[in-house]
Amino acid sequence: MNRPERVSLSAMDVCNQLIHYYWMQTWSEGKAFAGMLVFSDYMRHKWAYEFRIDDLLRLFQVFAQESSVVLSSESRWDEKKQDYVVVRATGPTDA
Repeated sequence: MNRPERVSLSAMDVCNQLIHYYWMQTWSEGKAFAGMLVFSDYMRHKWAYEFRIDDLLRLFQVFAQESSVVLSSESRWDEKKQDYVVVRATGPTDA
């Protein structure tokens, strides 16, 4: 916390932090909801991430666009992860 580092997270990693959070602290600037510190159960001993609300809203706007709709997907079982992994997804712009 004393020496924050800038990192880039994938959209999936951001969502994982928000959905599976172990701890979350929010803050305001004036009357506006400005940001949050969060870490997931999986990463709770390593990192706390700071997200600005403006940045999160821009990220969510990408997924709200019709061009990001998934119309079909194909998954396969990954023995190592013990979970299904998407191997192909198609959207409105795929022929």
